[in-house]
Amino acid sequence: LLNWVYKNQIGDSAVTVYDDVNLSYSCYLANMQCVYKTDSGSWDVFTVGLEGQMIEGFDYLLQHLNYGDHVVALVPSFLGFKEKGGVGGVVPRNSPLLFELKIKE
Repeated sequence: LLNWVYKNQIGDSAVTVYDDVNLSYSCYLANMQCVYKTDSGSWDVFTVGLEGQMIEGFDYLLQHLNYGDHVVALVPSFLGFKEKGGVGGVVPRNSPLLFELKIKE
């Protein structure tokens, strides 16, 4: 995983397994085609570490962030949709994904 941190919160506010986190995020293919984007002004809720809810790389990334962080991360295909592709055929097989996400404080 490769990530760039725009805003990093320091302290004991780290995201841990089974936390419910509120996220605003966008997901792009390598050619910058948008696969998914949270509705403007809204937040999606995920349970960190809950199997089958998100791709492995996204879940792994969340476990290394703090509440309030704003990051851009490149998730390699082997931590994404792998050989099968995904999102109803929108994500081709073996495609890396670029995420921009904000975790609500």
